Amino acid sequence: MTEALVAKAPETVRLALKGLEVSVPGEDGMRRAVLGIDLEVRERTILGLVGESGSGKSLTVRAIAGILDPGVEVTGGEIEFEGDDLRRLTNAERRSLSGGKIGIVFQDSMAGLNPVQRIGAQIEESLLLHTDLGKRQRRERVVELLRRVGVPAPESRAKAYPHEFSGGMRQRALIAVAIAASPELLIADEATTALDTTVQAQVVALIRDLVDDDGLSAIFVTHDLALVAECADDVAVMYAGRIVERGPCDQVFTSPKHPYTRALMGANPGLGGADRKRLPAIAGSVPSDVEHVVGCVFASRCPMVEDRCLHEAPALREVASNQWAACHYAEEGGFPGASQA
Repeated sequence: MTEALVAKAPETVRLALKGLEVSVPGEDGMRRAVLGIDLEVRERTILGLVGESGSGKSLTVRAIAGILDPGVEVTGGEIEFEGDDLRRLTNAERRSLSGGKIGIVFQDSMAGLNPVQRIGAQIEESLLLHTDLGKRQRRERVVELLRRVGVPAPESRAKAYPHEFSGGMRQRALIAVAIAASPELLIADEATTALDTTVQAQVVALIRDLVDDDGLSAIFVTHDLALVAECADDVAVMYAGRIVERGPCDQVFTSPKHPYTRALMGANPGLGGADRKRLPAIAGSVPSDVEHVVGCVFASRCPMVEDRCLHEAPALREVASNQWAACHYAEEGGFPGASQA
């Protein structure tokens, strides 16, 4: 049988968000801060989730992991992980998933690690909670994990305390904790933000290796599209609690359809933008009450705004093959009248 006649096996969807809504306490009761998110994370791929502070990225991934702050609630939609709706699980079942099948790495490595407990003991604690390994096997696994994430001399470094590690090494230790129980989904929530450029690249490369070699799926949350371009397969751009654009990385970065995506790219030196080390602020700010915005949520900051944008909210729709955008003029690259120019 020729190669052309062999049907390609469908890619497995490991995580699917369907209409996810997250609400937070406000002065007049609960208000929605994440509004109807639809996303998929495929097996052995990295999804880059990108947007400014306040866009809802962290609320989204914390909802997936089941670690929302007290008072914050998932108030709509489904979180389907390997075919199971996580919202239907008991609290004990959700806690077992977090740190087990779902590993999480946060930005603040000092807050994520116990300062008075040795690094090896913290990794071993995760193994004790989520595996059936004996004591000797756990100790061996700790050394193996530290070696896997690139910590030199892992036998001796396992006995060190967090303050004896550099910032980059602490992030590697956090990743070792997160992957200790061989998770199937790794969430990295701004995990490289506090690191210098060289260490950022090393951590991003490590996550890419884990996905390629160990079969993980990953969600990489960041404000920096250049980092996403280095490691991710797919990208979702989030703004004011909504997905405004999503699709394959190479496709979105080559031909962005939403003005907000283009603004983020233009501000990033790694993607041909201004020569600055960090993203400069886009004029204006994310709306504080994202639930009651009339029209397009980006209209107040969009340089291409038209009257229609102020009154009619654009739906997220497929505007090119496997590329989705929420802009009335997405087929014209976000520029009204561009196709007639």
